[in-house]
Amino acid sequence: MNEQVGGYDQDGNTRAARSVADPEALLPTYEGGLRNSFTGEAQYPIPIITQRTNASGTGDIHDTMQDLIIRAKLQRAQGRADNQIIWTSSTQAAVAGVNIGALSIDVMNEWLDRIAADPSPRSFDKVARNKPASGLATDACWDKSGNRIAEPASTDAAAACNLIYPRFSTVRLIAGVPLAHDEVKCQLTPVDFSGYAVSFTAEQQARLRAVFPDGVCDWSKLSLDQVTANTWTAYVDGFGFMPLPDPPVSVKHVSDNRQGGSLRIAREATRRCASPPLRFGSSPRRRGKPIATDRVRPLIRA
Repeated sequence: MNEQVGGYDQDGNTRAARSVADPEALLPTYEGGLRNSFTGEAQYPIPIITQRTNASGTGDIHDTMQDLIIRAKLQRAQGRADNQIIWTSSTQAAVAGVNIGALSIDVMNEWLDRIAADPSPRSFDKVARNKPASGLATDACWDKSGNRIAEPASTDAAAACNLIYPRFSTVRLIAGVPLAHDEVKCQLTPVDFSGYAVSFTAEQQARLRAVFPDGVCDWSKLSLDQVTANTWTAYVDGFGFMPLPDPPVSVKHVSDNRQGGSLRIAREATRRCASPPLRFGSSPRRRGKPIATDRVRPLIRA
């Protein structure tokens, strides 16, 4: 498959050559949060209900594996993910009377009310300990008859919920990408045949090296140009995510016709609100911070 996979040109036409990520697109992809790594200044301890009606069997891209991908990103960014719960239901369960949307709102309202009533400082511990007393703020699924099954969301094919609603993987996950699944262009490492679970003949080794002359993905490393997202940004005089300037400063309006005081103050306020004329890739700017990682390199999968 890798020998014949080919790629696309800039107009979306297929071609024999493999597609390669545009280096100029990688940094803004992460800085702008277009490839969400759940990093940056907007990462706060908030309650999260990840719920969906299962549609994996219909070819819908919003498959249930995405819920675990979200959890993996939260775990990496926060060091924990107990502020998130995962629910899975189905159209059959809805017919049986399960309204997962309405239930989500009810549980979230109670969760937020309990957090608001807790005077302690904001923290992940505060979010976790204020889950609703009903016990509904746990991972669960509803079978096709509308019965609730409470169990941790996982990729275990033998789990009760996964027997009802199987989780399907992705090509990239099968290839070895970590579950956070946010690499756009991987860093490379030379082909190491000892890392595969199968044996290769000399001819197969030569073919694989010909397909990947520069090496294969090293999933123990972050994607090229993977940085934290810059939050509260804007396009300024061209492409790129530029941090917004300092907030506007309130000034007292003083009427002084002799010195033009009103006009001077208005000009000063305008100057403070205006964005600096920066251009992407040319002027100094605040870059996103490198993402810390403690990944353990997985075995290279065949």
